[in-house]
Amino acid sequence: MALNPLRNSHPSHSVRGFTLVEMLAVMTVFVVITTITLASNSRFGGNITLETLAYDIALSVRQAQVYGIAVRRSDVGTSDFERAYGIHFNASQPTTYQLFTDIAEFPSELGDGRYDCPTPGDPNTCELVENTTMRGGYSIIDLCVRPLNQSEMCGQDELNVIFRRPEPDAYIRSDGVQTYEQARIVLGSPQGARANILIELAGQISVQ
Repeated sequence: MALNPLRNSHPSHSVRGFTLVEMLAVMTVFVVITTITLASNSRFGGNITLETLAYDIALSVRQAQVYGIAVRRSDVGTSDFERAYGIHFNASQPTTYQLFTDIAEFPSELGDGRYDCPTPGDPNTCELVENTTMRGGYSIIDLCVRPLNQSEMCGQDELNVIFRRPEPDAYIRSDGVQTYEQARIVLGSPQGARANILIELAGQISVQ
């Protein structure tokens, strides 16, 4: 039997492309997935940075503790090892905090338990040892203290945590007079995440 030259021996399939509506739908799904992925990565990176900053603050508090109970001399060329060291936080300056030495008005006295700087920028009038600035939108959003056997009080204007020889105990003060059982520094990120640095009266320092 003769073959029909006009007949294709292979089965025919209809070839169909994407319509404009289908392409738009696929592109929309792709954009949504990409946006969610980028947002998740940004939030994850922000949380890591926030945790790192919280540990940096905790380490600064630990540094003040080591200076306070060790034999770090307060001034080069002197034999004064009795000064206390501390960390100062101020609600009006939420992106900075200070490591300072609590200088007594008279050599035979202890300091006043707070950071003094009558003329900012003048090292001769400030007790400043080191100033730290946080960037990238990260800041201290609250300062809280807890009196002995009482509820926590937040919204403090300032917070001073002092360490004196020979004990590692923390002198936690917001007004320079009363000593509290616990301090909590609340750190915030631009994405709204929160981290807490806890300082206990007995000298323990932790991050939550």
